[in-house]
Amino acid sequence: HCGVPGELRHEESCDVREVPAPVLPGHPLPLSPPPPPTATPSSSATLASPVHTVPSDTTTLVSPSACSMVPVPTAVAGAGGASLDGSSPEPAAAPQAAAHPESHGRLPLWVGQVPVREQEMACCRLKYIGVIDASGSMQSYWKDVAAMYNQYMPKTDLTTITFDSRPRVCETNVLTSSLGAHGGGTTDILKAFQLMDEYIEKEPMDCFVTVLFISDGQDNCNQGQLEQKMQSLRGNQGRQVSFLCLGVQSGFPTFISMQLRERYHNAQSSIPALFLVEFASERAFFNKFESMKPYFSAVSRRIVEPAVEVLPWEPPAREVFGGAWVTSATPNLTVDGTPLRLTREMVTTRAVGELFRGYVQALDLLSVSKDPGLPQKASVALFHMEKILELLKTCTGFDVMGDAPSVADGPRWQGFRQRAMTNDLIHRRFWIRGYIDNVRLVAAGQGAAELNEWDAAKRIGLGTLLGRHLQRALAAKGLTSELFQQLKQDFTTVYASTALSGALSSQDGSVVTLQNQKEVFLDPGFASGLGFIHSQFDLVEAFPLVGLPLKLKRNEGCQDNPWLIQVKLIARAHKAIDSLALVKVEGQDRSYRIVLPVGEGHSEEINSVLPLFRAEDRDMASLLCHPLYHVVMTHNVTTFVDSLHTDAYLALLAAAFVHLLPQEPSTWRAELLDQLYSTTGIVYGGDPVFLDYQRKLIERPMEATKERSAAERAGCGSTNAASSCDANKGCADLSQPMLHLFMLLRERQAEPKLCRTILGSLFVQYFRRCLREGGQLGLASVVELTGSAEQEGQAAVQQCVAELPRKFHLGEVRQLVRDTLAGTHTPSHGKADKVAVRVERLCAAEHKVGLPALLA
Repeated sequence: HCGVPGELRHEESCDVREVPAPVLPGHPLPLSPPPPPTATPSSSATLASPVHTVPSDTTTLVSPSACSMVPVPTAVAGAGGASLDGSSPEPAAAPQAAAHPESHGRLPLWVGQVPVREQEMACCRLKYIGVIDASGSMQSYWKDVAAMYNQYMPKTDLTTITFDSRPRVCETNVLTSSLGAHGGGTTDILKAFQLMDEYIEKEPMDCFVTVLFISDGQDNCNQGQLEQKMQSLRGNQGRQVSFLCLGVQSGFPTFISMQLRERYHNAQSSIPALFLVEFASERAFFNKFESMKPYFSAVSRRIVEPAVEVLPWEPPAREVFGGAWVTSATPNLTVDGTPLRLTREMVTTRAVGELFRGYVQALDLLSVSKDPGLPQKASVALFHMEKILELLKTCTGFDVMGDAPSVADGPRWQGFRQRAMTNDLIHRRFWIRGYIDNVRLVAAGQGAAELNEWDAAKRIGLGTLLGRHLQRALAAKGLTSELFQQLKQDFTTVYASTALSGALSSQDGSVVTLQNQKEVFLDPGFASGLGFIHSQFDLVEAFPLVGLPLKLKRNEGCQDNPWLIQVKLIARAHKAIDSLALVKVEGQDRSYRIVLPVGEGHSEEINSVLPLFRAEDRDMASLLCHPLYHVVMTHNVTTFVDSLHTDAYLALLAAAFVHLLPQEPSTWRAELLDQLYSTTGIVYGGDPVFLDYQRKLIERPMEATKERSAAERAGCGSTNAASSCDANKGCADLSQPMLHLFMLLRERQAEPKLCRTILGSLFVQYFRRCLREGGQLGLASVVELTGSAEQEGQAAVQQCVAELPRKFHLGEVRQLVRDTLAGTHTPSHGKADKVAVRVERLCAAEHKVGLPALLA
């Protein structure tokens, strides 16, 4: 009934046993379009209402198709009167002027959002009231409802009313997990709102009240007379009230709730009326409360000149709520006297989606209230939606109603802004088309009031559905949406103040986009492209890291510790690639990898990118060091986006360094080592944590080279546990001090004697790791035992492990192995069996980890 298939409505992480119900039984998508409207001449030379014939025994839904101009009736009901937005409209136009869309109001040539007044929350008194169904039927959902309510509802100026057959006030405003403490009986909705009226009455007239109504079932105490009795409710009583509903599954009392909304709500009309949990689960309730959170804030009316259109079937309004999306015939506006200029860059798929969502919700609520002019108003809305889509196509080149766009890359790569816009359209186009389909249904006389309560709830709650892309963003806990927005805002400021030199970077351009990293930043549309980035997922899918193609081995736990990686391959056949070649924006395959041909039927698997720079690229340092760049790098190293590890880039540089050390000397190897040195200096040369560790390595090498425990390593450099990167706790991985020692040698800050001391410390730690992680197998990787050494070797391993913490130099470790393992084992039958220990293998281990190459 709303054009959204069940599989897209299902919340992530729901019970896997649930099967999403189809939109209509027996009517799978794709759906058939309705018959074309029939126009009849009118005496006033205008077009008659559209007539859609729908057989009584079938239900026809609208498929996403081109939105054609819909004829509009002679008179549009409600042309004068109050705005659904609570705005003060212009004087009503003559009926003839309002009849035809071209003469009604203005064509929507400009799109924008009215700014919210700064410090809005401090401008008025706030009050929050929760009205929560605690009847027996809520038992299976109560634990999740209580947990989310306690977590998200503001704790100041809050009144919590729970109800079953009688209402109760929860004095602590904290719901317990026991339903019985708050109710558990039958359902009397009327008494709960009668009690709420008393609390609204106590508030001053300038108070902004937010009401949250949560329920899963119909009233069963008023014997079918609830609607009549509801007329006694006093409504908003002159206060500004925002009325939100959280509906729980199919029993939600949709029509009663929307009548309550109509009685109380007089705030911004586009505030969603209903957040519907269709498939109950902890994740589903989390998604809905997270979606509701922005609407717990107060907004006030602002004076806009000249008047703008909020809803296309109503006259333009001068009083509009802050945050409202509007259309205007002119780009030059004033808001409370402050100039506001609308630009073509404001015409985005997000803006269009927000406009259309407001139209659809307003029409659905008019349907529930039995507005007689509903089909005509829907026709006017369709006409304006068509014009807005034409404007979107003109400004962006995107045809929402056409074929799905493909991600712009390769020869079609047109820059970061275009890529971000394309991704935005891919994620939003389905919803925009769904809004249009719903308005077409309303224009055809199939409004929400013609549906049963469950299908009506799904129709009204369409605008609050979350696609999987948005669900992933909301579910981020390590890097929350709020923190990401702060990082993006700060990066935008840093980018605007960064003066990139006109000199070309010597970094190779990606074979895919043909741009290097500096050219990405120098793109004229880069700054405006950031406006299309709303989450870290958007960023990873749109921003290209340019560098060497790598194959990484990501060990278990690298999500929390990016040092748990190994570079297995640095591709030579392809000099540079970008991360967007690895990212999958569409389809089910979300792996971060690509297979590149290298000739003669061979191929290389690439699953990471290593951006390397030279000294002349230092003008990009403020951008490469920024946490927002590290967000993309964290994903590149770990494939996880729900965290920020500022040392992920360092871990990747160190892993590449360790990979290069044992390689045979060559021009290729020497160039990469040079670039590793310059890149590390550009990105981390001014990092206090990096410099602190370097000092510690010089002053106390044994402590600095001691590997941290798993608990100490987890989260190092992340937003969650940055303090764990204290240099006093040792190193995250042996590759870390090896890279630091390389930097010290290149910068001539360490004498050869000190370097050999540090190398000895590194090897001691490496040998300890072999014993700790592998037991007999680990020992065998550096010491070769011959003869009947199994029992003897096991005991020797345990003795070595016990003695090693007291050994601090390589010579002491060699002596320990000789003394412990060299000996004679005499079996019970009396025949001597020599156990040979080749300690030379121990020395060979130094070459295995590349330590001599480090000095060279």
